[in-house]
Amino acid sequence: MTAPVTPTAHTLSKNTFVGKPNVTGGIFLVPQTIALPTDALTDRPAECIRLGGVSEDGYTYMSERQVEKRKDWNGQVVRSLQTSMDDMFEITFIEFLNPDLLGALYGTDNVTVTPADATNGTQIAVRHSVEMPEHGAYIIDTVDGKTKRRRCIPDAQLETLDPIVEKPGEWSVYKAKYSIFPDSQGYTSYVYTVLNDATVTTPLKVDAKVDPAVADAKAEANKAAAQAAADAKAEAVVADAPKGTAK
Repeated sequence: MTAPVTPTAHTLSKNTFVGKPNVTGGIFLVPQTIALPTDALTDRPAECIRLGGVSEDGYTYMSERQVEKRKDWNGQVVRSLQTSMDDMFEITFIEFLNPDLLGALYGTDNVTVTPADATNGTQIAVRHSVEMPEHGAYIIDTVDGKTKRRRCIPDAQLETLDPIVEKPGEWSVYKAKYSIFPDSQGYTSYVYTVLNDATVTTPLKVDAKVDPAVADAKAEANKAAAQAAADAKAEAVVADAPKGTAK
C-alpha cells in the first residue's frame, strides 16, 4: 500500500529569494589572471576591486538565444536551429565620483588620481578613449537573510553607457550594460548558492551509570565488600563462643 502524500503549501517561501548586497558591497571587478571562487563561502580574492554602491534596481542578468525555425514540405516546424547566444548584465552604479569605478568604466590607464593636499582636494582626471573597454572578470554577491548567492563571470566587457545626466534634482549615475563571453570551458557564468538549512547536531552524552564495564566493576566491588563483611562477622561469632571444659 502506498503511503499517503503529505500535502504542502502551494509555494514554499524558503525557496524564494530577494537578493541584496551585504555591508561589504555587491559587485567586484577581478583581474582575469586571478582564479575565481568555486562556491559562495570562500573569501573573495584580495585583488578584487569594489565598484561601490548600486541603485535600488540591483542588477539584471539576461540571456538572449536567437533561433531559426526550419519547416518541412508541409509547412510544419520540425527543427529550431540556434544561430547565436548572448549573455549580458545591466547595472546602475551610483558612486559617480569613485576612482575605482571610473577606472573600470574608462580603463585604469585613463584615470589619474592626485591625492589631496593642504591647498586642494583630491583631483581626478579621466580620458575618454575611442578604444574598446577592457575585459574583466566580475563577482556579484547577494544575500537573503542567511541564504547566500554568488555569480562569477569570467569574462565581461562594457558594451554601452546610458547618457550621463548632470542637473539639479537628479543624481548622476552610470547605467552600464556588459556583454559576457564564454570562458575556455564554454561557460558564461557560474552561480553558487548556500541555503539557510544547516543541520544542528546535538552532542551525545554518555552516562557512566549505563556503561557495562563500569557497572560490572562496581558490582564486583560491592560483592567483595559484602563478602568481607560476612567473613568479619563470622570470625566475631567464633571468637565470642564459650570455651569447652577440660576433662
